[in-house]
Amino acid sequence: MRRPAPARSAGPLRGRRVIGQDEGRLGGAGWCAVSATRTKRGVSLIEPTAEGAGAADRYARTLIGWFTEAVAHWSDRDRDDLGRLLTRFADDVTAHLGHLDDVSPPTA
Repeated sequence: MRRPAPARSAGPLRGRRVIGQDEGRLGGAGWCAVSATRTKRGVSLIEPTAEGAGAADRYARTLIGWFTEAVAHWSDRDRDDLGRLLTRFADDVTAHLGHLDDVSPPTA
């Protein structure tokens, strides 16, 4: 059986399509509420529950804390340079991914 193609997001970055087994895991963990949409057959709406949103928030805060501690001893200039370079990197990667939509896949 052929798997459906990945869903396309509005922006240049694409999300992974969530299919049956994933929906069950997400909903069963209590982190997301899974419900059918009225407009598209076979498409589920997946929204975070309060517990899921809280878990995501705690995870993000933990990561930010780790990175903040890792560069706490850096000079202001070094932190500014890192911020500038990471912004440039993110912009370049986003632009590159946007161009992938313009390129036809190679034929075999």
